[in-house]
Amino acid sequence: MSKKFIRVNLNDGIKFYPSQDAKDQYKKYYQDLFDKLDIRKVKEFDLDPDENGYVELQLHEFCNIFGEKLYMGSSFVINTNVLIEAEIGEEENV
Repeated sequence: MSKKFIRVNLNDGIKFYPSQDAKDQYKKYYQDLFDKLDIRKVKEFDLDPDENGYVELQLHEFCNIFGEKLYMGSSFVINTNVLIEAEIGEEENV
């Protein structure tokens, strides 16, 4: 199997299967953000899986929320296989 780079945008979607730690981190991220900005929470933030158990976020949001938890040797907050949305067009040299 050969691999090649594709161009993605940070606004593109990423689908992943979250662990319980990921669900807890997601809630904590938004609670801390609301506390920092002194905003009254208007709804509960939960990851809402699709029928296959995947959750979709924009790539930049995923990086902001889970970035500090994704390093070699960490306990996985997600399944290591993710799906990234990308526009497929004419080939470019990347």
